Amino acid sequence: MFAMQCSVKAAVEGWHVVYIETEGALNIELFEKIAKRFGAELNALMDRLTITQAIDVLDVKEILLGLLRQPLDLVVIDSFVSHALRAQFRGREGLAARQQFLTYLLDILRRMARVYGTGFILTDQVIDAPSFFSDKRPAGGDVVLHGVNALFMLHKRNKHKSEGHMWPIDVPGMAPDVKIACTIKDDGLY
Repeated sequence: MFAMQCSVKAAVEGWHVVYIETEGALNIELFEKIAKRFGAELNALMDRLTITQAIDVLDVKEILLGLLRQPLDLVVIDSFVSHALRAQFRGREGLAARQQFLTYLLDILRRMARVYGTGFILTDQVIDAPSFFSDKRPAGGDVVLHGVNALFMLHKRNKHKSEGHMWPIDVPGMAPDVKIACTIKDDGLY
């Protein structure tokens, strides 16, 4: 929801946005509801908002390489570490190749940021990893932890309640104990 809302709001503000969905759960109706919330029709935004669904992780790579020479304002990948990525790089023996592939995708995004000033938002799955700071960490591991400039966690207590909160895991200038309350509704986060 956060990724969709950022994509639509950026397009409403005149940004050129590409939203890449990787989990096979693309829901255009949610985009339409979010657009209406911000006073726009989704069809009117399609010259600035490209919504695409990747078939697998190699498709994500091809989409990003195709965008490399286009000046864009924002690229959103929802979710950066999808089930498909973990399925295509199975087991511990595939871990190094998976991490190298994620690093390559991040490098493409960083090149776009350097050349065009493109921002990017990556959503990620989380895994349990008990530690001193948090009991959850990105499924992308250290590649994601060290490859992005700001890392937030969004938590919803359970699927039956719409209330949740976000907090910074690694955000310059923000203390990790800051909690941002949010409510998830049909037309975005509040």
